[in-house]
Amino acid sequence: MMVNYPKHFFVLIYMVLCCNFWSNAQVCKEEIDWRKEEVQNKLKRSRFKEHTETEFKYDVIYHRNYWEVDPAVNYIKGSITTYFKPETNSFSKMGFDFHNALDADSVIYHQQKLSFAKDPGDKLIIQFNTILAEGKLDSITVYYQGQPKSPERSFVQEYHSATPIIWTLSEPYGAKDWWPCKQSLDDKIDSLDIFVRTPKPNKVGSNGVLVSSTTVGNDIIHHWKHRYPVAAYLVAIAVTDYFEFTFYTKSGHDNDSFPVLNYVYQEQADYWLHNAVRTKEIMDLFIETFGPYPFEKEKYGHAQFGFGGGMEHQTMSFMKSADFYLIAHELGHQWFGDKITCAGWKDIWLNEGFATYTEHLITEHFFSKENNTSFLIRERNEALLPYGSVRVNDTTSSDRIFSSALTYSKGGMLVRMLRFLLGDEKFFIALRNYINDPKLTYSFASTADMQKHFEAVYGRSLDWFFKDWYEGEGFPAYKIKYFQRLDNVEITLEQSPSHPSVDFFDMPVPIRLWSKGRSKDILLTPIQLNQQFNFNLPDFELDSIQADPEIWLVARYSVIDLSKLYNAQDLNLYPNPSGNTLHINFPTNISGGSISVYDAVGKKLLYIDNTKNAFADIDLSSFSIGIYIFKYTTKDKIYTKQFIKGTKD
Repeated sequence: MMVNYPKHFFVLIYMVLCCNFWSNAQVCKEEIDWRKEEVQNKLKRSRFKEHTETEFKYDVIYHRNYWEVDPAVNYIKGSITTYFKPETNSFSKMGFDFHNALDADSVIYHQQKLSFAKDPGDKLIIQFNTILAEGKLDSITVYYQGQPKSPERSFVQEYHSATPIIWTLSEPYGAKDWWPCKQSLDDKIDSLDIFVRTPKPNKVGSNGVLVSSTTVGNDIIHHWKHRYPVAAYLVAIAVTDYFEFTFYTKSGHDNDSFPVLNYVYQEQADYWLHNAVRTKEIMDLFIETFGPYPFEKEKYGHAQFGFGGGMEHQTMSFMKSADFYLIAHELGHQWFGDKITCAGWKDIWLNEGFATYTEHLITEHFFSKENNTSFLIRERNEALLPYGSVRVNDTTSSDRIFSSALTYSKGGMLVRMLRFLLGDEKFFIALRNYINDPKLTYSFASTADMQKHFEAVYGRSLDWFFKDWYEGEGFPAYKIKYFQRLDNVEITLEQSPSHPSVDFFDMPVPIRLWSKGRSKDILLTPIQLNQQFNFNLPDFELDSIQADPEIWLVARYSVIDLSKLYNAQDLNLYPNPSGNTLHINFPTNISGGSISVYDAVGKKLLYIDNTKNAFADIDLSSFSIGIYIFKYTTKDKIYTKQFIKGTKD
């Protein structure tokens, strides 16, 4: 049953439902649960191969994909017509990624059959009878069929409530499991048409716009048209007896709008009707933040499937549920991952890290400050691995490509750290410049491409940042020690990197000072592992220090109030007030230390090293009348006491 409600109806139910939702909104445990389930499923499908062979040196211009699929049967039959341009003057063979479990029936080129062979490495190699002209548009059709062998769940036949479904999920290397294609991260399909013949009353969710649904006997052929460049792994189909509903969202251009199409299980229609409408508010936020929805001339949508989590198929995300964070994450991918796709799996954080950062944005925008803080603490803690870089150094490792800690959480935190460095205004300008760069949009980008945009707005190099935080491994552990002497606050920042790949994390550290309910924010800018900072804070009796209160950095902190560690009861200064001589009796259980004397503003006036006697006298004849701080430092303790220099003896 197709339900296509008028726009004003969805505006009404959206207002009612969202008012109820936002009044009770909480950051929920599901946000982490679906992400972990998604990561674990993606790990199973990652098998790395690069194209270096001459037979893959061609530019894919267009695909016409025709498939026959019955969701009750694990089988696919079809034909793929590919329009292409050779990129070499010696192009006599053509290759497609094509799983050996599938059978190629024939290959037709200019109405003639060509010879072909299946390579053991899951490739179909086609032999032309001549060398094709470089740069000339040509076409070829492959007819094939078979039962996809997909332990990685790239092509899945299963059931929901006893109803059969077939769905696909090709990231990163699974497209070849169910159709002959060129799956690479350097060549997008400029446009494509998808035709799926399936038994009535099944619907087919796919990329682009549904042009027609034509009945042929007991079957129906659904025709989808997509006219934006798309990576092969983002092409998808999902086939079952979906319940369909549509609502509209503003495009950001005057009063224009575009549809959000939803294909969901019949048995979960009420749940989706209640929750999917939240997409509109998220879409509004993302359009305001990043710019127009990248595929507004066609649609956005959701197709429900059985995978744990979701997958950002271009213009139609496949979703297990309508979880608020899952909706945001997959929608964010339409900008970060689909509009601009990472140029290699080593840069997968440009997809997943930035999509994870969209979760940061919705938490900040829609939830309370307390919930936002809880979310950020959880994301930071997830990212605190003592080893491993955000850059994927081993793209043959499925565990590494889709690491929840490094690719998702730390990747998202790196985006947040860039916001901290640049400040909100410059950060969002840089972000929009990057995602709307005409050289990158509907194409591919590397980390270096992204970095250039942030440097251009920042006004200086960010090499140090990416060297430490993107290429380097681990994180800094900070020990913050503080002590107040009258108006002077002395803070010592000690850094311990968790991994030898980074000897010093060059990053400002924000702290918040508290005094009787008042707070003061200070930025520590260390240039070495251990550094002392002094701040003159009159009328500010320091109660405590809070490290990184807004959770900007991937770091671990410990804060030590030195005044609570040092017991000066056994330290005897006399007379007090003193004359020209101050007498000191040291604690009996220490083996020696150094003496320092400071004036009321924290200036060091005297230093005596390695005092080992139980008694000492200090000449104060050159000191003016006033208040001073006596400091005695041993190997493991610091003793402090205030004294007054009075009249002369």
